[in-house]
Amino acid sequence: MTVFQDHIDEYGDFEEGVPFLSAKRDKADFEWESVLYFLNFIYPWGILHLFITEFITKCNFSVKVTKISQILFTSFYLTISGGSVLFTLLLLQPVIFYVTHCINAKTIFKWICSLISLGLIILYKKDYTATVQEAAGVNDYQIYLFTLSLSWMNLKCTSFYLEEKTGNILDFFSYCLYFPTIFMGPFILHEDFKVKYSHYTPTKMRVWCFIKNVLITLFWFLFEGVMLHFVYVNAAAFHPLEFLQNLESWAFYGFGYAMGQHFHIKYVVIYGLSTSLSSFENVMVPHLPRCIGRIHLYSDMWKYFDAGLYKFLVKHIYIPIVKLTSLKLLASMATFGFVYIWHGTATYILIWCILNYIGIVLEQTCSPLLSVKKSEGIKFFLDWPRRMRCFFGAVLLAVSAISNFYFFGGKNIGDLFFRRLFADNLPNTIILLFILYCGAQVSTELCPVHARKCDNNPIKMKY
Repeated sequence: MTVFQDHIDEYGDFEEGVPFLSAKRDKADFEWESVLYFLNFIYPWGILHLFITEFITKCNFSVKVTKISQILFTSFYLTISGGSVLFTLLLLQPVIFYVTHCINAKTIFKWICSLISLGLIILYKKDYTATVQEAAGVNDYQIYLFTLSLSWMNLKCTSFYLEEKTGNILDFFSYCLYFPTIFMGPFILHEDFKVKYSHYTPTKMRVWCFIKNVLITLFWFLFEGVMLHFVYVNAAAFHPLEFLQNLESWAFYGFGYAMGQHFHIKYVVIYGLSTSLSSFENVMVPHLPRCIGRIHLYSDMWKYFDAGLYKFLVKHIYIPIVKLTSLKLLASMATFGFVYIWHGTATYILIWCILNYIGIVLEQTCSPLLSVKKSEGIKFFLDWPRRMRCFFGAVLLAVSAISNFYFFGGKNIGDLFFRRLFADNLPNTIILLFILYCGAQVSTELCPVHARKCDNNPIKMKY
């Protein structure tokens, strides 16, 4: 922190913080600043959305009326906040998907439509964002949230018509234009979304759960806000690379861990705000991201960090390809190919996806070799298979961390960690692997407990 106290802020990475905490607050992470905008200007509309939906339900109006009201509410908000330009552009995807489905309902055409839409989104991000922003007359936060909504809309449109072979237009648009998740996610399968129309929980219980979930989310929001007064992790990532290069090893590794924790808490808040609204309406929301400090396997990282996206990838890409070809490696490659396109085609995204794919392949290949039934071993050696798995997991965790640093900080930051890990002196490397090994042991011990909680309580929020 002391490095930045007298730092000349050329790029607006800092602002005046709360006086009794610190003179500066790190605001270099635009995504986190967008959360502040979302909380101040959009979340109150989400609460209004709940009141309207609850009123319609209490008046015993039909489900059809509920769906229409939700479509109209979201359309009204999008029109008054972003204007007709953004609203029209956002509607293009669902309209194209609907027309394509009416012309030809084969799965291949839905995927062609999805990939073409993603290609157009990538083109828009690279070349036309500023043009659209100027035409719509919106601020940076609004155009950023609109861009996010395009990506979420793609998943919704694709998933709906892959799940619902004969879905009607009202179901489709009420799902695509569902207000609580339209900007910040998370992705919710249509089969989980439509539970809200057939399942009812007493209002008192839902209100209590809503208050509890919001308070938990606000706690982490305030916690992260305080931390950004003391740990300038985002500003450091945008600082000249010489600053990070000159850090001694443990400070450098600590910076990486801080990046990961900031990313995790950010998405606990982002998804927590959205799912608190959705779960009040009886939607089966995915569990919140599990702390990255408790995950040591690639497969668990994908399964428990963004559970909604994981469900989409497994249900609509991985399982169908495995059933068709029986080739798990090919299915994994196709899955990460989609992840690369969906997140954007930047170089650091490509490296992140490739490293994740390699990690998944190594995990799938080596796990059976390290699995030994207890009956096959002598009592003294019964714990050695677990120790070997955790040692192997520690090595994978090191590679996983580097891949995530590419995702968190971009190519230059990822390259720094890659070089440091393999160029560091032997004692530091041994100590680091031992720490990661201990983390793998803790993660292994806690894994069954967390898995049961996530599987048995899909609507509740978890940290």
